[in-house]
Amino acid sequence: MPPDNIKCISEKLEHTKRKNEAIAAELLTKAKEGNAKINWNAITMLLLFGDLLDNTTPFTNVKSSSEKNILPNNKKHKIAEPYNNTYEVYEYYNELINKSVNTIPKETPCVMGLSGGRDSRHILLSFKSQQRNLPRLVTSRHFLGNHSEADIKIAQNLASKINANIQVVQQPNDRFHQEWDKNLHTGLQTTAHSWGLALSDALSGPEVLFDGMNGGVLFGRSGLLRSAVVKFGEKRLSFNNLRNHVTHHLIERPYKLQQSWLPTNIISSNTIKDIQDQVDSCFQQYEDYNNPLQAFQYHEHVRRNTRLFTYGLMKNEFVICPFDTIEMVNFALNLPWELSSDPHFQSNAISYLFPEFGSVMYSEQTNNLPPSWAPNQESETNSWNRILTIIKPHIEKAGLDILEKSRQKLKTIQNTTLLAQAIYWEEYGDLPSAHDFFSDIG
Repeated sequence: MPPDNIKCISEKLEHTKRKNEAIAAELLTKAKEGNAKINWNAITMLLLFGDLLDNTTPFTNVKSSSEKNILPNNKKHKIAEPYNNTYEVYEYYNELINKSVNTIPKETPCVMGLSGGRDSRHILLSFKSQQRNLPRLVTSRHFLGNHSEADIKIAQNLASKINANIQVVQQPNDRFHQEWDKNLHTGLQTTAHSWGLALSDALSGPEVLFDGMNGGVLFGRSGLLRSAVVKFGEKRLSFNNLRNHVTHHLIERPYKLQQSWLPTNIISSNTIKDIQDQVDSCFQQYEDYNNPLQAFQYHEHVRRNTRLFTYGLMKNEFVICPFDTIEMVNFALNLPWELSSDPHFQSNAISYLFPEFGSVMYSEQTNNLPPSWAPNQESETNSWNRILTIIKPHIEKAGLDILEKSRQKLKTIQNTTLLAQAIYWEEYGDLPSAHDFFSDIG
């Protein structure tokens, strides 16, 4: 077990496993005890863009345990001193990561998941540069084909360069089972993260878990921000144009792609209008930030969706997230648009701070690699047929045909499983485990 003084240290951290695990764990219990019905606006949000806004939950009259603490915006608060150049920004950024790593004594056993990206790499290099014992390293296959193989290859290359061992986690071959149980763990609050169940088993143990959550959102690599930059260029748009882009990206575009199968008896045009109004109202809160898209993604996506992975699925008692401290978030949210929207900020910082590792590629820079994971076709067909018994009465035949053609895509598996669970809850007021639900294929 970690030393006793870790318990004292953990109480000073902004986020710990104990503080946040109740976000999901208590939600289903509260909903069951209160005979809560499904909030179909919330389910529609998840089907469209995978997130819940404000304090919305999938259930009526059940409040979220996920606190929404709006940090001071850049017009009212400055956390960082003026910088003479970008290199000073990199150095301060590195100091904040080192500070998080050093919140625990050097002798404390640690573990971390290593991907082919920037967040976990910088944490690992912080351990190495400060001559600390390296964490136990784990990397995992996920359900994204070539991207998964690239992640693993780069993580293995980095581990080899620092003479460290790394464990590769395999995935079960039926994604429906993983999706179903992940939703139980997260309280039906996200369509993401099903691959994290297997990773959680591999990371669990007495060690302190270091996790790289949040870096991409804070430093220019969120999908929402990248789509705006690709479409409109690097110069900051007016707030109204940013708001229009958010509405298009989160609602109009996914609705256009999915409306051919969405159940019209559940999801109406009025529902879409209500969600659009909620998105507009929610995004309005971030008008005064240097980068409203970055602030919106942090407060609305990270505080619940991303933390559900780190604090909801992971089993380790103590979790430290260097990119999710108050100091780091305030630092990032006060950066000028040009830096906070730069997708190369983190990789440039690593190259500057650790030049000997500047030549180690990132996963997106590798050539396409053939995926080593494949679903069990028979098992997933049986699971699909079980899902159909729940959703079929609510979807037109043309919609079912569309879903049938795309049922091996992860997005279809995510959405149909969530929809089936929402419908099941509405009828029975509870949800069985994947083992119990899928064992009854009749």
